[in-house]
Amino acid sequence: MVKRRFFYFLVILSFVITMLPEALSAKSKKIKLSKRNVILNRNESCKIKLKAAKKKKIKWYSTNKKIVSVKNGLIKAKKKGKCIVIAKYKGKEYRCNVLVKEMKSTSKAPGSSAKLPTKTPSVSQSLPGEDCKSDYNFSEIKNFDDIMFEAKVDGDVLNLKIINHSGTDITVEKIFLLEYYNNGQWETVKTKTGSYFQEILLIVKNGGEYTEKINLNQYFTGLTSGKYRITKLVRANNQGKIQSEFVME
Repeated sequence: MVKRRFFYFLVILSFVITMLPEALSAKSKKIKLSKRNVILNRNESCKIKLKAAKKKKIKWYSTNKKIVSVKNGLIKAKKKGKCIVIAKYKGKEYRCNVLVKEMKSTSKAPGSSAKLPTKTPSVSQSLPGEDCKSDYNFSEIKNFDDIMFEAKVDGDVLNLKIINHSGTDITVEKIFLLEYYNNGQWETVKTKTGSYFQEILLIVKNGGEYTEKINLNQYFTGLTSGKYRITKLVRANNQGKIQSEFVME
């Protein structure tokens, strides 16, 4: 009886030792998409990959097949519009935002190849939290299409990326509105009393991109885990807004 138990123990131990390296290897490799935002002209294509995942077990699909199709990570742009390409792997979904534009026959706008935005002179002004919502009535401002806006949080820092494919140069303000999703509705997060925004207009050329880091502790206290939304004003030929959602853990 003792020998039999010892034999079973050795079998289980050998199985654990065999599987342990594979489990540790899988855990060490983070599964993620090679791209989370893609911008294409109609009839163009782009290949994305789900890193550290087994290709045969990935299921690809598009939320709108009329705009883009996808097969084995190869995205093909069919029609102008926005949709999401999803890679499903082991019950989890990995999403890539796709924007499809019509190819324009006109030449590029002057300076469209510029990578860095131009800044106007800045002036600091006090913006108490109680006045944040009344300064701009964001609900009455329409969303800007053809501008990709991504927000990603890293600890106390919020990383923003704006990619301008609107067909014209745009200006973006440093001021922003932060909202928290609570009980099915968005609520404005008040800034610290006496905190400051810099009144700066940033010019983002057509075809260019702009990145920004925001220290959340500088403007807010007591941020809890959950879903948030950031809104910024954009001006071109008219006024609009861009929004992006992110999750704090």
